[in-house]
Amino acid sequence: FILEEAEGVVVVSDFSDVDDGDDVDKEKKDGERDSKEKTQAATKKLKNMLKLLTKKENENFTSNLLDITQYYPEIPHAPAPLPSSGSNNSKNTLCDLVIQELKTSEWEYIRDMAVMTSLEKLFMNFIETGKSTMKPSDAEIIFRNSKEIFDASIDLYTRMVDMTKESNLSSIFSGSKQLHQVYAAYCERHLTAQNLVLELRKNSEFNHFYKQIIFIPQCRGLPLEGFLIKPIQRVCKYPLLLKELVRSMADGEQRDLLANALTELEGTVVNVNENQRRYELKRQMSRIQKDLGDEIIAKDTDKTLVSEGLIMVMPEPSGAIVDFVATVRGKTTKEGHYYLFHDMLVISSTSSKKKYKIPLEEALVRECSDFHDECGFEVVHAGNKIYRLLAETEDQKNTIKNDIGKCIEACQAQQFRRWTTSHNFNPSTTT
Repeated sequence: FILEEAEGVVVVSDFSDVDDGDDVDKEKKDGERDSKEKTQAATKKLKNMLKLLTKKENENFTSNLLDITQYYPEIPHAPAPLPSSGSNNSKNTLCDLVIQELKTSEWEYIRDMAVMTSLEKLFMNFIETGKSTMKPSDAEIIFRNSKEIFDASIDLYTRMVDMTKESNLSSIFSGSKQLHQVYAAYCERHLTAQNLVLELRKNSEFNHFYKQIIFIPQCRGLPLEGFLIKPIQRVCKYPLLLKELVRSMADGEQRDLLANALTELEGTVVNVNENQRRYELKRQMSRIQKDLGDEIIAKDTDKTLVSEGLIMVMPEPSGAIVDFVATVRGKTTKEGHYYLFHDMLVISSTSSKKKYKIPLEEALVRECSDFHDECGFEVVHAGNKIYRLLAETEDQKNTIKNDIGKCIEACQAQQFRRWTTSHNFNPSTTT
């Protein structure tokens, strides 16, 4: 209908048989005005049609929206606003403001954790009713111990609300050990939960569930990941708020007690981050061990990965490591992947099953001996086995070469210390 109306607009475009220039201009302007008016009328009709369509689609969409109302737990009331005060003591006023921020932000956090626990119950119900091919273990990995964190946060908030005097400040975070336990359990698996969400989004059932979350009123437009990150953000914010609180207090015993609580909380954040780092390193080593096999990396081995990445391996002078061939900048090379550990370099072929294990105690790294390439270098093992490596860029070459060199130095220094200890040799007493 709109196209037909648009096509019906008459635009004067041929004035070859018109003599009066003024008439032409007038007719042209009239035609442009008519065209503009009809276009505006067509646009208005289109907007009205879209409104009707959108209204119908919204009615159909909202009727099928997820509802977490039945799962939403009871939460405490929001903190009362600060009463107006005529005090001129700026330190006390600042202290009151920081305490109010603690209460307000904790209540907002409780609200978000209530949504998160509700989403977990909704997801579990979705699985248990047979509407999904997903497993209960998926929900356990994604939401972890969010209910425990929710309960711990309510307990913390209750103590904040009950606090009426400065003398009670140091008791707010007296249960920091409990906080450490619940947050450590959650944070160390957070990346695993994120990765699982990305993987499950390939599942049409989960993806439908995922997309509808932002339309749940209590979610306030936040996606699932926005809630999963909340506990990590909160545990890192506690020390910042307490630090500001300590600064706002007058010197005294209560300030010292709160400073001790701050130190404990900072330690909790460090421990949580360290646990998460260790867990990710464990997962990383498990992946590498699976890629390389038991003959290269034994299971549960205690190794530290320094770096890894793609690299090209060129044949050594004896031609001993030529098994599959590619051409890079006119040189015969083979594509590979390197893994640099604190005591070992492993080179793995990406298109064959060959792997090369180079203990760093008996290795050295150097520029290529018989040709010059800004991206090439050599690793020599036990004085006779040469591995020529070709990085993608000169900067990458320098980075890998320096990393290998540092690991070699550390390994050889440790080897020397072991030798001096076993032979009762003290270098400082020799002349």
